[in-house]
Amino acid sequence: MPKKNRHCALKISFLCLACALAIAVTPIFTPAQSTTQLEFRITQLERQISELRGQIYSLQNQGSRVNRAPSPSGSGRTNPRMLSGDPMFDNLATLAIETKQDVIKIQERLSKLEASRNR
Repeated sequence: MPKKNRHCALKISFLCLACALAIAVTPIFTPAQSTTQLEFRITQLERQISELRGQIYSLQNQGSRVNRAPSPSGSGRTNPRMLSGDPMFDNLATLAIETKQDVIKIQERLSKLEASRNR
């Protein structure tokens, strides 16, 4: 009988070891999946930023064709009441605002250069 008890204890030990190993290995795969998902999301956000820049540029061109003066850009600070609580989203919003302000400045410089060239 002692041989059977050892065999049973060995099986239980092996089963416990296998379960512990499975539990230990499982979190290793989760960060890789999270990293892949994060990289996919970053790629999507970069594409959206590019599209937004294109839309801003188109709107600026439409505004200059209608001879509208660009609106003042303000202080360039984000309104604290409008923060979402998600730092990445807030950074994206800040980048979009800064990009718009840069486009307005470039459009103003281009208008000045075109005016001085036409004189």
